[in-house]
Amino acid sequence: MALGQRRSEGGSNEIEAIPELLETLVLEGCIVTIDAMGRETGIAETICEAGADYVLRVKDNQEGLRADIERLFERRLERGFEADYTDVDSGHGRALARRCWAIEVGGRGLIDSDRWAEVGSVALIETERFEAEPDPDKEAENGSVSGETATEKRYVISSLPPDAEQLVRASRRHWRIENGLHWRLDVAFGEDDSQVRTGSGAENLGRVRRLALSMLKQGGSVDGGTKTKRLRAAWDTEYLEHLLGQL
Repeated sequence: MALGQRRSEGGSNEIEAIPELLETLVLEGCIVTIDAMGRETGIAETICEAGADYVLRVKDNQEGLRADIERLFERRLERGFEADYTDVDSGHGRALARRCWAIEVGGRGLIDSDRWAEVGSVALIETERFEAEPDPDKEAENGSVSGETATEKRYVISSLPPDAEQLVRASRRHWRIENGLHWRLDVAFGEDDSQVRTGSGAENLGRVRRLALSMLKQGGSVDGGTKTKRLRAAWDTEYLEHLLGQL
């Protein structure tokens, strides 16, 4: 469910828009996950001031922090440390294994660690996936791979303690948002292809799309994907009334 949004004039201003959005939400006791664009010390501080914890993905464009975290885990793996937590999913011709190593940092051992509000841990989450047959209607965490094994490593920094299971769970829920909201808005509503740029048009259409998607996801009387439900609502007045009745 989309709880709020803030207008961003461009990619360079997303870092300014995120704290403004966070300040409108009741975050106490929550875990906030943000993609790599939100990996900023000021954003981490805003989250902690709201009584929440953060799990932020670290990518290559923050070279010092990334290299520092990689160094910590290279040492651990070289010494043969087993993963602190492992889970495996399988079904529909797909097998997915996740392994997580978590290290307590507690404000030490990282470049600029004193700038990260209440930093408690860093983690390496390794995802190994085998998909026997491609499924064009199902979005997987790392894209679609057919007939081979794909391995990806993700590094995260968090204010949480080094509980590997909790960090994996937070990472999985982040990807559920990516796939259940952003991917559907792009594929079923064509949001990324929208050419609306004038005034508040893009912002207003964004709100309408998210409201419509929420209604479609909650209107469980019709089987099928989001596109199918949109088409049904256009053809079937009773189904449309059922969706609107949820407001």
